[in-house]
Amino acid sequence: MDILAIIMLASAAFFATNLDNLILLTTFLNRYKEKTPLVYTGYILAISIAIGGSYAAGTLIDELPLEYLGYLGSIPLLLGLYGLWQLFLNQELDAIAHHRSDHRLIVPIVALSQFSNSSDSMITFSIIYADTRSSIDWLITATLFTTAVLFALLASFATDNRVLGQRLDKYAPYFTPFILIYVGAYVLMNTSSDVIAG
Repeated sequence: MDILAIIMLASAAFFATNLDNLILLTTFLNRYKEKTPLVYTGYILAISIAIGGSYAAGTLIDELPLEYLGYLGSIPLLLGLYGLWQLFLNQELDAIAHHRSDHRLIVPIVALSQFSNSSDSMITFSIIYADTRSSIDWLITATLFTTAVLFALLASFATDNRVLGQRLDKYAPYFTPFILIYVGAYVLMNTSSDVIAG
């Protein structure tokens, strides 16, 4: 049961914090249709750095007194509540401007754009790594990478399906806050997968 809960948690965390990156990836795939392998290379590079950095940060957070680790869930919870507040105020997400560029720069441009948009992902992932037992870290990492591949496939499908691409643009911001609140609430709860199991 722990395995299923961790898979759901990690995939939900990736989903919540990368919807904007999915839209960004779809935009790049549309722009560089002749160079999609380069776009995917930049995407996977950024995701790998984000997941690796999150694991390292989660390991450092493990040095905190154990009784305080569970309270880290308040961070994604607050990020989710802040996202709801932004939606309530009807503020739009900042768009990242993209300029036409030399094909040799596609990988670094995609990687930097994706990575610069991943601060919420790294915060959330590192908290999940810190809150769970180290013996489960491999499962978290595998789930995050698998979800990243599924996102790449979805972006490819959205590139070919204009209706899906438009709906992602329109509705994705509404899902993110609720999933972040779920992730935060899970971390705040004392579950059997925690470093200190309840």
